Amino acid sequence: MTPPTLSVRRHSATRIWGRCLALIGYFAIAGLAFLPVWQHWSSQLNGSNNWDQILEEWFITWIPSALKGGHSLLLTNYLDFPGGINLMWNTSMPLLSLLATPLTVIFGPVHTLTVLLASSLALSSVAMYLLLQRWVRSGTACWIGGLLYGFSTYSIAETTTGRLHLVFLPLLPLMVLAIDHLVRDPVPRASVLGAVVGVLGAAQLLISEEVLLVFAIFAAGALVLAGVLRMDYVAHHRRPLLVAAAWAAVVFLALAAYPLGVQFLGPDILTGPAQSHAQLALFSGDLAAPFLPGPNQLIAPASAASIAVNFATNPPEVTEYVGLPLLVFLVMGIWWARRDLLAQLMVAVGVVSFVLTLGPRLILANHHTSIIMPYAIMAHLPVIGDIMPSRLAIGMWFAIAVLTALTWARGLERLRTWLQPADVQSPRRLAIARASLVLTPLVVAAVTLAPLLPSWPYAQSPAEVPAFFTSSSNEVIPPGSLALTYPYPITSSDQPMLWQAETGMRFRLLGGYVIAPDDTGAGTFFADGNNWEYCLLNISQYGTTPSSLCASAALAQTLGGLGIHAVVVDQAVPNSNVAASLVAGVVGAPPQALGGVWLWLWRCSSSDGTPVCAWT
Repeated sequence: MTPPTLSVRRHSATRIWGRCLALIGYFAIAGLAFLPVWQHWSSQLNGSNNWDQILEEWFITWIPSALKGGHSLLLTNYLDFPGGINLMWNTSMPLLSLLATPLTVIFGPVHTLTVLLASSLALSSVAMYLLLQRWVRSGTACWIGGLLYGFSTYSIAETTTGRLHLVFLPLLPLMVLAIDHLVRDPVPRASVLGAVVGVLGAAQLLISEEVLLVFAIFAAGALVLAGVLRMDYVAHHRRPLLVAAAWAAVVFLALAAYPLGVQFLGPDILTGPAQSHAQLALFSGDLAAPFLPGPNQLIAPASAASIAVNFATNPPEVTEYVGLPLLVFLVMGIWWARRDLLAQLMVAVGVVSFVLTLGPRLILANHHTSIIMPYAIMAHLPVIGDIMPSRLAIGMWFAIAVLTALTWARGLERLRTWLQPADVQSPRRLAIARASLVLTPLVVAAVTLAPLLPSWPYAQSPAEVPAFFTSSSNEVIPPGSLALTYPYPITSSDQPMLWQAETGMRFRLLGGYVIAPDDTGAGTFFADGNNWEYCLLNISQYGTTPSSLCASAALAQTLGGLGIHAVVVDQAVPNSNVAASLVAGVVGAPPQALGGVWLWLWRCSSSDGTPVCAWT
C-alpha cells in the first residue's frame, strides 16, 4: 500500500508539472505569432518596418550603447541634434533595454525586439495566471484568464506595430497580487508587501509611464470603491494598509527620484502636453468596437471588418474588441457573482475603462456625435491627460480576464452539481455525465474564444538595412560624429534610426522620430528643424529641389554650422538619385558607393602643419 505522504508528494509533483506545462503553453502560443521570424532568422525580418517598431529598436539599443560609451542613460543628443531629447518624455523603456542588453549584443536590435514582444505576451499571461490562483480554484479557469489578459485584442493590436512598452504587462498583476496578500492574509507583512509594490511601481515607470498611470488610475479607483463597499473591513485593516502605503511610497520615490527628476527638472522637459488634444482624440474607441471584429482577427466578416477598420484612425489602436459570445458569457457570470466584492470591483474597472477608451466625444460605428464623454475632463489634467484613449483598454482587459476566470470556475461548479450522479445510476448515464463534464467546457471555450483568434502569424518583411551599416564599412564614419541622411529621419521615414542602432550608435543624427519641446514647451515630433530637413522631405515627397528650400549656399552653410561630418544617401529609397545629385552639388564632390549607400565624408589632413579639410 502506498504511504499517504508519498501519494501526496506524487500528487503535488503532478500538479507542479501540470502548471509548468500550462505556463509553457503561453510561450508556445506567443511563438506562433512570429513564426516567420524563427523560420527565416537570417533574413532579419522586422514586421512591417513601421515607425514605432524602429523607434523601439532604437531605444533597445541606446542603453547598452550608452553604458559602453559612458553617455547619459536618460538624456541624449544622438537624435534631434543639436537640441537633444529627454528620454523620460519618450517611450524609452530603460529597464527593459538594460535587461535585454545581452540579447541586443548577441542578436542585434531587430531580433531582440521580436524576442521581447513574444516574451511579453507570454509573461503577461503567466503573471495573470499567478494572480488568479489566489482567487480561483480551477486551474483551467486561471489559464483561460491568463490567456485573455496576455493575448487580449489590446495586446494583439499593439504588437502589430511593435509597441513593446505597451505590450509588456506582467507587472500589473504582480502589484495586484501583492496588494491582495496585504488585504487578505491573516497576518500580512505590510512593510515587505508595501516595498514590493514600490519596487514594481518603479520598474513599471522605467518601462512605460503611460501604463503605470493607467494602473494607478484603476487601482486607486478600485481601492476607494472597495473601501466604500466594505468600510468595516478597511477600518479593521487600517494600520497594515497605512504601513504598506508608506513603505510603497518611500521605496518608489527612492528608486524613481532620479528618472522623475530628469523628466521634470532636467533638460528638454515638456511644459505643455506631449501631444495635442486633437491628436490624442484620433485614437478614441468606438461604442461598436466590442462587437465588430477588425483586421487583427482571424474571423472577421467583410461587412464587420469594413466598419471596424476605420475605428481609432488605424487598426493597431483598435483595442476593445471582445466578441458577442464572450460578452454574453461575462454577463451571465456577473449575474451569478453579483454579490461578490471582487466581481463588483472588476465590473466597475471594466466599465469605466471602456467608457474612457471612447475618447472626448462619443463615436458609434464611425459616426462622430456631439455627446461629451468623461475622457474630455481627464484630457485636461497634467500628465494623465497625455494618455491615449485606446491605451486605457488595459483596465478593461484586466477586468475581463478576472471576470472570465471567476465565471468559468463558477460555471464548472454548477455543471458538476447538475451532473452529479445519484447513489444508484446506470453506467450509461454515468458515462454521459462524465463526457458532458469534459465536452461542455470545450464547447463553451470554442464558442467564446474563437472570435478572438488573431490573424497570425504577423506579416513580416526584411529590415532592409543597407549592408554598409551591418558591416565594418561603417567604421569610416568617425565615432560620435554628426551624420546627415536621406531619407531624413522623422516620423514615417525614421529608417536611419535603425541604421544608427545597427552600428551601436556610432554616429549622431539630425532629426529623429522622437518627442521634444517646441518653442512653447509642448511636445512635437518636429523640433530643431533646419533647411536640410525641409529640402530632403520635399525631395522624398515630390522628387524636386525648389530653390526656396534647397538653395546650395544655405545648405552648405548648414553643413558647416552644424558640424556635419558624414552624408549618407540610401540608394534603394525613392528619389535617392535626386538627393545624391543635390548633395554632390552642395559639397562639390562625387560620393563613394559603399554597401548600398552613397557616402560623403568630411576629412581633414595636415600639410606643412596647416589643416586642410574637404568633402570626399
